[in-house]
Amino acid sequence: MIFYIMTINAAVIPFLNNNSFDNNNNGNSWRDNLNNYGNSIKNTFNNYGNSLKNSFSNLFGNSSSNSLGRPQGVNSPLSSSNSNSNGNGRRYHYPVIFIHGMNSDDTAFDVHMNFLARQGWDYGSMFSVDLPDKVAFGPINAEVISSEVDQLLQRTGAQKVNIVCHSMGGANTMNYILNAGGARKVNKVITLGGANKLVTSNAPEGVDVTTISSSADLIVNPLLSKLNGANNIIISGVSHIGLLNSPEVQRLLLQILQ
Repeated sequence: MIFYIMTINAAVIPFLNNNSFDNNNNGNSWRDNLNNYGNSIKNTFNNYGNSLKNSFSNLFGNSSSNSLGRPQGVNSPLSSSNSNSNGNGRRYHYPVIFIHGMNSDDTAFDVHMNFLARQGWDYGSMFSVDLPDKVAFGPINAEVISSEVDQLLQRTGAQKVNIVCHSMGGANTMNYILNAGGARKVNKVITLGGANKLVTSNAPEGVDVTTISSSADLIVNPLLSKLNGANNIIISGVSHIGLLNSPEVQRLLLQILQ
């Protein structure tokens, strides 16, 4: 496990001090660099991801995705706990899409989803996506995210969603917003240890972006998460996996998503 952590950080950090991933570059050189980089470490990510998946299983157990990620029979607009304050005095919440990281699945955010439900979010207004490509980001994952966002908007009657994502889910989220039409459908993005700079160095225009990273994260260095124009928050004492159940992260989620 330690070997893979060191390899990923050694491979990623040299890319953070140049403009390879700047969307303002002419041509597709940054895409070529990214593709070459991604291919070179894909096997490392895959091996690390298997170890990470085992850690997720130990942390969260084998919970059913239908209980949280795929609510059944939700056809009406937001329930009373999420309705507009004009109707019953309660705060309106945008629906929330959760996007997991590498070699994980739609149960990764169970702890945070349960926390938000206790704070007044309705399970029918939250959805955890199960990405088909568990290692990287690209058009296949962007299509799945786009479809799930559209379905959640249709179910809830909302105009936009908020997105909370972890690790490689950050790269998948940025790719969806910048390259798959997501910008007009997303209100806020919160990345937790997000590998955001694999896609862009700048927060997408018109989207309120907060990056939350940890100085104790040995998997994704905070430099890989930080974006120009975003609210970049660095906490301490929380591991990469710990970002998925940290009380401090939950406090920040509640503050930002309100």
